[in-house]
Amino acid sequence: NVTNPSTDMNTLKTTPEFRQMGAAMHSQPILVTNKGKLKFNTTTKIMDSTNREDYVLFGTTQGLLQVVDAKTGKEKFAFVPDEMVINQRDAFLKPESTSGGTSKLYYGIDGPWTTYTEYVIDSSGNLTVGNGKGNQKGVQDVYGGLRMGGKSYYALDLRDIDIDSPKLKFHIDPSGTCSNSNPLGCMGQSWSKPSIGFVNWGGKRTRVMFVGGGYDMGYEDPAYDQTSKEGAGVYMFRAEDEKGSTGKAGDLLWWSSANATT
Repeated sequence: NVTNPSTDMNTLKTTPEFRQMGAAMHSQPILVTNKGKLKFNTTTKIMDSTNREDYVLFGTTQGLLQVVDAKTGKEKFAFVPDEMVINQRDAFLKPESTSGGTSKLYYGIDGPWTTYTEYVIDSSGNLTVGNGKGNQKGVQDVYGGLRMGGKSYYALDLRDIDIDSPKLKFHIDPSGTCSNSNPLGCMGQSWSKPSIGFVNWGGKRTRVMFVGGGYDMGYEDPAYDQTSKEGAGVYMFRAEDEKGSTGKAGDLLWWSSANATT
């Protein structure tokens, strides 16, 4: 009973599990390859890949980011932002226990995600995002938003070869009143697929994440007359921690907006 769970541990252990998965609507699945070996095929004249560690990542309306084994479909892990538990906890219940129809739809993690990958070579000649020769370390980071599930953007570190130790890199949580001193307050829903690139920031080559300002839910009303200019902008966030400095992944570095005065 979700609304009144038992406090007895033995009862909880024997309670049947309830498993369900939300719809994957706008969160297009992406392939995440953490390991593999490339070899040129002299017959077909193309590169063959072997010894692969492939996973598929996608979000669902239930509010979960799912990562499954690309061969077996078996779930490796599921990421549940705490805001999903707060804002749409009924999505984790049985469908017949909720009500509201089309006026109360759950969108969860409905945004498109993207990956940033750096491979290194291990002692067996594999390309890997794990540990390579000479203390080299690979990179496998994923970035994405919620679309109609909210305004947040998240980043996860998946560099472990078997994705057994995922880590949260950052959570961008737009809130508050829109003003020049609170740029995040001018953001709308996180519809943008993040674009990862590099800029010269303070004389250093810096990995950044570009996203659009977002969608204003007011437009769901045909009679809506927007005056807030919510979402009318472009944002650039730091996509990785700055080595030897206090700069942290998720820091806002620059923005341009209809609401920006400088």
